[in-house]
Amino acid sequence: MRYTVIAIIFTILAIVVSAHAPHGVTLDFTRPENPSAQALNVQGDQLPVSIPDNHVHEIKESPLKNQTRHIRAAIIDHYPPYSFINEKGRPDGYAVDLAKAVAKAMGMELIIRSGTREQSMGDLKNGAVDFLPMMSYSKKRDEAYDFSGPHTLVYDALFIRKGSPAPGPVEKIRNQTIIVMKNDLAHEFVRNSGLSDHNKVLEADSLESALGMLSQNRGTLALLPKLAGLVCIKNQGYRRVDTTPVVVEAYERRLCFATREGNLPLLEKLSQGLNIIKSTGEYKTIYDQWFGQLEPRGISIRDALKYAGMGIAAFSAAGLILLFWSVMLRREVRERTAELKSEVTGHKITENALRRNESLLRKILDTLPVGVWIVDDQGRIIDCNPAGRQIWGGALFVGPERYGEYKGKWVESGKIVEPWEWGIARALKNGETSSEEEIEIECFDGTRKTILHWAAPIFNSNGAIERVIGVNQDITERRRAEDEKQKLHDMLAQAQKMESIGRLAGGVAHDFNNMLSIIMGYAELTRTMIDSSDRITKNLNQIISAGNRSKEVVRQLLAFARKQPIAPKVLCFNHVVEDFLKMLRRLIGENVELQWKPSGNLWPVRMDPTQVEQILTNLTVNARDAIGVNAGLVTLETGNAFFDQTYCETHPGFRPGEYVLLAVSDTGCGMDKETQANIFEPFYTTKETGKGTGLGLATVYGIVKQNDGFVYVYSEIDQGTTFKIYIPRSTTNDLQDGRKHLPGNPPEGRETILLVEDEPFLLDMAKLMLEQLGYRVIMAGSPKEALEIADRFNDEIHLLVTDVVMPGMVGSDLSKKLTTRCPNIKHLFMSGYTAHFMTHHGVLSEDVHFIHKPFSLNDFAIKIREALC
Repeated sequence: MRYTVIAIIFTILAIVVSAHAPHGVTLDFTRPENPSAQALNVQGDQLPVSIPDNHVHEIKESPLKNQTRHIRAAIIDHYPPYSFINEKGRPDGYAVDLAKAVAKAMGMELIIRSGTREQSMGDLKNGAVDFLPMMSYSKKRDEAYDFSGPHTLVYDALFIRKGSPAPGPVEKIRNQTIIVMKNDLAHEFVRNSGLSDHNKVLEADSLESALGMLSQNRGTLALLPKLAGLVCIKNQGYRRVDTTPVVVEAYERRLCFATREGNLPLLEKLSQGLNIIKSTGEYKTIYDQWFGQLEPRGISIRDALKYAGMGIAAFSAAGLILLFWSVMLRREVRERTAELKSEVTGHKITENALRRNESLLRKILDTLPVGVWIVDDQGRIIDCNPAGRQIWGGALFVGPERYGEYKGKWVESGKIVEPWEWGIARALKNGETSSEEEIEIECFDGTRKTILHWAAPIFNSNGAIERVIGVNQDITERRRAEDEKQKLHDMLAQAQKMESIGRLAGGVAHDFNNMLSIIMGYAELTRTMIDSSDRITKNLNQIISAGNRSKEVVRQLLAFARKQPIAPKVLCFNHVVEDFLKMLRRLIGENVELQWKPSGNLWPVRMDPTQVEQILTNLTVNARDAIGVNAGLVTLETGNAFFDQTYCETHPGFRPGEYVLLAVSDTGCGMDKETQANIFEPFYTTKETGKGTGLGLATVYGIVKQNDGFVYVYSEIDQGTTFKIYIPRSTTNDLQDGRKHLPGNPPEGRETILLVEDEPFLLDMAKLMLEQLGYRVIMAGSPKEALEIADRFNDEIHLLVTDVVMPGMVGSDLSKKLTTRCPNIKHLFMSGYTAHFMTHHGVLSEDVHFIHKPFSLNDFAIKIREALC
């Protein structure tokens, strides 16, 4: 009890002393900010003009040359109490008052310009201002500016968050995140002292920003000017920052006047002004105004005696206080007991709130549609939500040594994801954040999925990794849809390419046919004019033979372009194939077996039987080449097929409806995917040079498309190939004989024929052919000329032979106009194209006579007699 009374007495004494001490001492410092009174000459001594680090210049009493009536200064606008913009929007602070006093002593008007640290230093360097009243001296800055002697010494301190452990000596700090102001003296110290080699350094734009980052736990330490930092904490209300920072004695800030490099006259004048205000005591007034309330002061002997007397008087009051103390103590015990009960209740409320929050967080994790994985600081997987288990088909709560049990490969490269390459492993080791990494995983239930993977570390208050969060999103269906979309896009592009090639092939074939007609026609005419034993006849035969081979190539091009002249009939595939089997067996050779598997009750199709033979020929020859010299098997099959809308939606290229199937399969070498993508393109071939033209399958493709069908190909390397041709079912059942009938000897005639052709060479050649056959020929180079001739001609015209496509009028329109003039006239159309302009899709009407260019004299004669009869 005795010691308690003594403690109370000394407490009362301290209260009395503090009541008479200088007001405003609210902050405790470990050492004064301005420890050397002599360094500041606060007693009025003259301050010498000195440039640190051996930059000493002689003082001159002469005034500045070219002196102006005003002087410009720059201050930092957010650096209280040294310089700042007050609530009235005006510059204020220690540096501002100091600059005003020095300017007044110099007899000059002061103009102040405010800005950031970088702006102020830049303005001084480029001459926008004359001096900075407060700049910390450093060797690096001395290279760009001139400095006066220091007018104030300031120390920096390490600021920490409340509750954080003391940092210890600054030179021994390791593995911390240090916040400094950008381009500040502390920033230079961190770099030059090697602290940045062992710690992470964050740059802040201002003092407020630095303390704000520390308050938000974005760093563990902040190295800042002590007094300015404390004022900022008080003004900004940073409650999470400790107000007892640790002073750093490793360096000090020497605050000086600074001018541009080489402006020593101005620097000397500023130093003279500073000495004047120090001698008058104005400097001390300014310093005490801004720092007196922040710095602790000592007590003089006189004040000590006065305070001691007051202390003695306080002893007499102690007795009265003791009287009340016991009463108050009992009261406090009762109140404290009530407070403890309240605290216990509060703890229970807080605990219940924490449980509710934890339960809510768990419900959120369980509801999320993405997989969430939680890893501790040792790398052990400690938890995952239901979506995570569903994606992976299970979960293994393992450490880094067993990450390899999670199997996956990178989608972009196809490489295996190694254990140390998973996002959570990289986050744990390097603090790395990864996002949207596309990985194909092998799930624990045996399925394969494609996921997007994220991982991020979570740091504690000391900057160490406390947890790692991994997130997985299943994008398997989305990826499949994207692949399907790309596949359809590729198919569309291929179809458009084939269509373009078809139009080109059709145009080329038409022009080539005209030239080929002239070559073959004149060769045949010439051969009839000379003796068959003549040596020239052999040359003509070679020309005609080459022309016939070229004619076949053109016919294949037209088939691909869907412009082949056809005469469709309602027929049965089984009849056409059976009639053609003997020819096919001769084509494929003895080492290949040909099997024929017809389907019963086969639906009819409407198609030119010659085209069916073309399809069979090209596909069986391709099958024979795929089998090679070894023994093999080619199978021909027919059948009926129906496809509904649902089936076609999942099988690109198929169309709903009823179709008749013609399939050709072989046991050959098969094709890879790249070859299958190009097989229907003209002149594409995998055969050796001279072994194929690349037109066989292009011909098949064109024929099928011309008949509104489609082709399906299935092939595997070394497993063979199957081509399935689907042709629409005919709506009529009037089957017709699909076999060819060979004509007899070419007949001659004496009828009058009107020959219309816009190509002069073809017109002359056709006229010679007709005249050789005995016909009377009237030539016209255009439809207009033909009509004029018909109007003038008095005798009967028995037959019109006309080209289909001509300038100004097509052949079908010409025939209609001539029929009105000559009701009994017959018609024969000729063209390198088909009769596309008279019917749709290149299909000839059965009552129209048509001959395809190029044609021989024999074919021409037969077609003329058919038209006339």
